[in-house]
Amino acid sequence: MPEKPLVDKPSYLILGRGRWAGLIHNVLIQGERRVTRLEESRMRPDELESGYRARLTGEMAASGANIVWMCIPFGRWVPAIAAAALDCGLDVIAECPWLCPPEVSDSLLAVALKNRRLLGVHYEYCLLDEVHAWRNSFAGGKDCTFNGVFEISRAGRHGAVAELQLGSHLMAIRQYAVPEAGIGEVRCRFGGRDRRVVWLEREGERVSTIDFQTNRQPIIQRFIQAFESGREGAGFHFGLEFAIQVAAEAGLLTV
Repeated sequence: MPEKPLVDKPSYLILGRGRWAGLIHNVLIQGERRVTRLEESRMRPDELESGYRARLTGEMAASGANIVWMCIPFGRWVPAIAAAALDCGLDVIAECPWLCPPEVSDSLLAVALKNRRLLGVHYEYCLLDEVHAWRNSFAGGKDCTFNGVFEISRAGRHGAVAELQLGSHLMAIRQYAVPEAGIGEVRCRFGGRDRRVVWLEREGERVSTIDFQTNRQPIIQRFIQAFESGREGAGFHFGLEFAIQVAAEAGLLTV
């Protein structure tokens, strides 16, 4: 199916100034979306929360965007930014991990539903062909055990906890593809050797493996298409209900 003409595509406001914000920016403009950047999106030292939210609301409204993509590390500013965007009538994409307490997530979800807006979390690896195949082939993972390793050689940034930052990706794959599978070996680490792999076992025997360390599939583009279709009324799987479930499972990995 041909891409929609540019005039019919939503425009984006990217929050963040790091490498990831630049990558998402490039993917969007290559897909012929209009993109605006807001690099200074965190609360200033001299700012009250009410003033911070008012400033964000004004900047978001002035951008002319339809969707805010928060390419920033998780912190207390994330729910504040999401709430400001929803107040402006914008849809919101947050990066993984989503670590808001359930009551905060529920409050944002209520606002999103009231305003008929979409708030999604970017679990890109769920869009791998192999993960989709698991979803179709393993009947939810009954009688299987899910295992995974996500290690990266660089150090974690901004105080990131590997089991939450990296483990959320693994738990999202499980929750999306094989939610009925038990959880076996799950290892996450910063400063290790680069490795990203998940596998299923049945009765102690490995039955399927997905190695996504060197992935060339357009999974970010697939997420964008799924999110934009969700804005138009199609089913969208990676909203806050899904994020709450993933966060709960990732939290268990830290115990």
